[in-house]
Amino acid sequence: MFPTRAPAMRRLLHAATFAPALLAAPASAATYSVIYSFDGAAGGAYPNQITAHQSDPNDPTTWALYGTTVGGGDTTGRYCGGDGGCGVVFKLAPPAAGATTWVATNLHLFAGGRDGVGSQAGVAFDAAGALYGTTPRGGTGTDGNTNGVVFRLAPPPAGSTSWAETFPRRFDGTTHDAAYPLAGLIVGGDGALFGASFLGGKFGEGTVYRLTPPPTGQGAWKHNVLYSFNGFSHGGGPMSPPIADASGTLYGTVASGGAGYQGAVYRLVPPEPGKTAWKETLLHSFRGDDGSGPIGGLIADASGALYGTTGGGGALGYGTVFRLTPPTDGGKIWKETVLYSFSGAADGGNVSSPLLADASGALYGIANYGGDMSCDFGNGCGVVFKLTPPKSGKPKASWTQTVLHTFSGTGDAMPSGSASPAGLVMGPGGTLFGSTFGGGANNSGAVFSIAP
Repeated sequence: MFPTRAPAMRRLLHAATFAPALLAAPASAATYSVIYSFDGAAGGAYPNQITAHQSDPNDPTTWALYGTTVGGGDTTGRYCGGDGGCGVVFKLAPPAAGATTWVATNLHLFAGGRDGVGSQAGVAFDAAGALYGTTPRGGTGTDGNTNGVVFRLAPPPAGSTSWAETFPRRFDGTTHDAAYPLAGLIVGGDGALFGASFLGGKFGEGTVYRLTPPPTGQGAWKHNVLYSFNGFSHGGGPMSPPIADASGTLYGTVASGGAGYQGAVYRLVPPEPGKTAWKETLLHSFRGDDGSGPIGGLIADASGALYGTTGGGGALGYGTVFRLTPPTDGGKIWKETVLYSFSGAADGGNVSSPLLADASGALYGIANYGGDMSCDFGNGCGVVFKLTPPKSGKPKASWTQTVLHTFSGTGDAMPSGSASPAGLVMGPGGTLFGSTFGGGANNSGAVFSIAP
């Protein structure tokens, strides 16, 4: 009955003790390809986090990638014409046998107004195959373009291709509601949705919220703000959905606030029996030297340690990969260790992506800048990186960073400049897939693969 992480955010299966690493290994020989470029028009523009989903568990040919775009799609509607389109929900299916082209299908074109505008998050699926996501604009208000929505797309029945859209929530922006949800959702085993909003709540600095489906499947979803951030000592501006442990406790990041006003990692514990208030604790407040601006969310290993990224700060000022280890002595202090500090050069910098982990405990992510420093006016167009843990028996050794791909900015996918926290997913055979907000053949974003 507790929420689980969306498929795009895999859980760590292994962890190791480490010391900070500052030097990168040479680029690997992995095979990189741009598999799809968005057209910037009806097909969508500026994609976000992608999700891998197999609609029939017994049929691997139903595996595909799903996601949303900020722009493109309907460019004719009342709310979409001046924005270059209100965005789409898309499916990207692997090539058919004997073919080489991935097949893109728009499952929904946002119309703006009460329908939503410009989704900036990934999607999640429930056990029945329904797809859920958010848009930061649209919904209620005099202009129909205000506080954002949570949308649901039900898969088409036999003989149809149309996904049916409904709205578990149109946010009203009051002090008792969320507003401007940049983050996506996680889906609980009972069908409840958990998310975070960048604004809204009691102090206007963001919320963590829950949406509970109606018992009969018909009628209104029940909305609860579980916690309102204050923007100061308790943080503010969450940009990624929380994750959950087996007890239903939620964990996530806030981009600002905390003791050092550089962002923080929070924990929300469910109410005790007979009570209604969730208890928030900041497990770590960033100081700057250990990172700042964590927007990419978290993953966790089997021991309960948390892993994430920061867009700035660290030893060299260009972001970090960090771990938070829970106390083992009954205390309350979580131990933070910086796994890697980016230099902003060949190894990348300014990471907003969440992490992906494989069965060996290696971590993968996307850096927005760095790499080829002749690209993007000397900022670099970003890299895909891998962090390999120390070998067994060497707990104090450094993690090793390897660049899997350096984005070129010339027809290549390109994350540079994007604040959208889009990371990687792992497909069949260990192939990595990711999306970028920019680049591609039409400079409207792309989806790429890296085969081992």
